[in-house]
Amino acid sequence: MQGLAFFPQLSMLERRFARTREPVAAARLYLDNLVREAHGLRAAVVVEEGRLVAGAGMPIAELAQVARAAQDHDAALASKPELRGDLFIHRILVRGRRHVFATLGARARRVRDVERDLARILGA
Repeated sequence: MQGLAFFPQLSMLERRFARTREPVAAARLYLDNLVREAHGLRAAVVVEEGRLVAGAGMPIAELAQVARAAQDHDAALASKPELRGDLFIHRILVRGRRHVFATLGARARRVRDVERDLARILGA
């Protein structure tokens, strides 16, 4: 048996199953994969100046609520105390501009990697 050496196209397995050249759609696919792989993570959003750039894990109306809560955390906790301890907010730089990366349900692992990946995806 010659293993993967016999099938060179299988030796470099592609981690991504879905691809797109559109940066915002690619960011959504990235976040969708992040939510799918992380235990307890229910949603992830990227917000720029109050605008939802990309999100995954919930219907768009609910993602918009998470985005609003991420943008103004104190006001969100006052109006929705059930989010306390459940919404994790990180300030990140993408293309030299400030964004908010937020997760609902669990903290994302390796936020700096997420920041780097989103900068690469959205900077395309």
